[in-house]
Amino acid sequence: MKIGKRVVLSIIVLIVLGGCVFFFSSKGFSLEKQKEKTTSSAPERKVSVKVQPVKATEKASVLAFKATLKPSEEGIVSAKVGGKVSKILFENGKSVSAGEDLIILDAQDIQNQLRSAESQKKAIGASLQKLAANLEASQLNNNRLKELYDQGGTSKANFEAADSSLKMAKADVEAVKANHEAAQVNIDNISNSLSNMVIKAPMNGVIDEKNVNIGQLVSPGAVLGKVKVISPLDAVIQVEQDSIRSVKVGQKALVKLTESDQSVYEGVVKSIDLSADPNARSFQCKVRIENKDGRLKPGIFVKVEVSADRKSEVVLIPLEALSGKEGSYSVFVDENGKAIRKKVDIGEVLKDTVEIKTGLRKDEKVICTNVNSLQDGDAISSVTE
Repeated sequence: MKIGKRVVLSIIVLIVLGGCVFFFSSKGFSLEKQKEKTTSSAPERKVSVKVQPVKATEKASVLAFKATLKPSEEGIVSAKVGGKVSKILFENGKSVSAGEDLIILDAQDIQNQLRSAESQKKAIGASLQKLAANLEASQLNNNRLKELYDQGGTSKANFEAADSSLKMAKADVEAVKANHEAAQVNIDNISNSLSNMVIKAPMNGVIDEKNVNIGQLVSPGAVLGKVKVISPLDAVIQVEQDSIRSVKVGQKALVKLTESDQSVYEGVVKSIDLSADPNARSFQCKVRIENKDGRLKPGIFVKVEVSADRKSEVVLIPLEALSGKEGSYSVFVDENGKAIRKKVDIGEVLKDTVEIKTGLRKDEKVICTNVNSLQDGDAISSVTE
């Protein structure tokens, strides 16, 4: 009888547990259904935007190069003779004229050499005058004895002795005359060296790369500075062999500074090397820029654009559709009511439009508003401008 009660109690417990499980599972199913119903009934949020079809247009192809500005001409300031620097008459950036004094070397030693050479020449000159007088006397004596000898008035030995003396006198005069001429050459050389103790500007231009100090001992040929012509300047570009046919001497070019500085200078292709660089297979070309305001300086980097003869199709979009920063630009396009982000490479910026080199197709529509608040994949409501 006790066993029967236990069985009954167990059956009751199982029935109660089963009922609870059924109740809560039914409740959970009902809540899930209610949640799905609530979710499905909420309207999807859409961002209102304006879109514009991608435009394609033709423009003249432009060859772009990075270049370094260089002086159109350059002259070296150097010493022709060695010496000690006593004065420097310039600083970097000074405008100078050809022949202007720049550096003065200590000339004391050379001045002493000049005085000594002049004294030596004077002594040789005095000796030459005496020998010339002796030669004149020997010539008269020789003439007199020859006349006597021809008339039998003197011996042959006396005449030959007089003739020998005349020859010796002539030889002495010639030797001293040669020494006198050599002394003059020495004076001329010393005088020339003395004039070279003042180092002058080799050309008109601006001094740069100063490399000299007071008291410095300089050697002949040492570079002490440079005179550069900076108006005009040359932008040196390297043109690949595939593009060299599009570049011609006399062709116009545009020279631009950094992206932050929108200044543009006009230039012209001045020269094209006849031969290509054997390693890079490119031709060096010089673009001449007048630089009348002197704002451009040698050594700075610039962008040079040369218009080619051919035209190409480019994609343009409103500048306001572009987001991101240099090296990582993107735009949003409308794809079936979704804002889809696309990475792009940009080209030239023209007022309120920007050239897109890669990343967009002509049949797409770019989003022009709210681009900074959109997320990739956002639902949109678009209006075409």
